[in-house]
Amino acid sequence: MKTLFSLFFVSIVGSASAVTIQPNEFLIQAHGVIVVPPCHINNDTTVDIDFGNVGYKSIHAGNINISTWVPVYCEDNEAAYSLKITGSALSDKSNILETSIKGLGIALSQADNDIVLNELFVSSDDRGVQLDAKLLLTEEFDTSSEGLFTAHATMTTQYD
Repeated sequence: MKTLFSLFFVSIVGSASAVTIQPNEFLIQAHGVIVVPPCHINNDTTVDIDFGNVGYKSIHAGNINISTWVPVYCEDNEAAYSLKITGSALSDKSNILETSIKGLGIALSQADNDIVLNELFVSSDDRGVQLDAKLLLTEEFDTSSEGLFTAHATMTTQYD
């Protein structure tokens, strides 16, 4: 093992300085490319959560929930992975995604566990995540607010 390492070291050093090679001696070069096999979230398409038309009273009562399955397939299927949802949290609520309407947020969870934005979490299913989204109001919400709302976040994977 030491000889191989020495020869490899000579090969690396040899490119920077003159190395005299004797007859019947050969350099050994080693090279490669480290790749991280990608993971595919939702079959490489946008996760679209459409709440449709919702009323203030339904949101206030906590009745607006959507659950959606987000498949995750990693090409290195032997490796464990973690997920992260990166987005702007609504005030000091680390699991509530801010929307375009002040005081309206989307609480994210999986299997009754809050998903903390901008932190890694492990799915309870290695084939993907059952993402639960619930509309919530804070005291900053103006009851006269109406119109289209949007929220944006990015879901990424990281091998453990």
